Amino acid sequence: MRSTLRRVPTIVLLAGAVFVGGIVTTGCGGSDDDSASPAASTTVPGGGNAAGEDSLPLRQLAAGGVPGRGEDARGYLATTADEARALLDDRAVSGADDIVGRVDFGSEYLVLALASTAPSTGYWAKPTGARVEGDRLVVSLDVAPPDGMAGQALTDPFVVLAVDRTDLPPIAGVDVVDATP
Repeated sequence: MRSTLRRVPTIVLLAGAVFVGGIVTTGCGGSDDDSASPAASTTVPGGGNAAGEDSLPLRQLAAGGVPGRGEDARGYLATTADEARALLDDRAVSGADDIVGRVDFGSEYLVLALASTAPSTGYWAKPTGARVEGDRLVVSLDVAPPDGMAGQALTDPFVVLAVDRTDLPPIAGVDVVDATP
């Protein structure tokens, strides 16, 4: 009986460490969000394309947070599967092979849009607009803070998008505008 009572604090501490460890790692890497499913499609309002339409259709492939690098909002464009895989691997986006496999590089660009570095995990980015300005694709992001406890680690909230390029002029790069709180 006495040895059982001595083990209780150890068990409680271990259970607490597992619980806290789960909270700290939430938001670091890919997403289990349904919006990252292959069939997910988001039309981003308030944009505009080369044809002067009101919105630029985007498919959101993934969202989450990756280890922060202390940078301002930025975007990356991939035109081939190899470029996309290298880009996603470099930024530690989990599930790169699955994400790349859902893009038709013959007719779509893969865009990685990163919000400004956030002070903790749990921040999320959501595309709110997209437009073409000259030879640049401009993606607007809305960034939301965590709902509850979050680990204290610099995080770059991100979204990975597939952009139909059939009606677009050649795009040289991506600019990201974020509304980080």
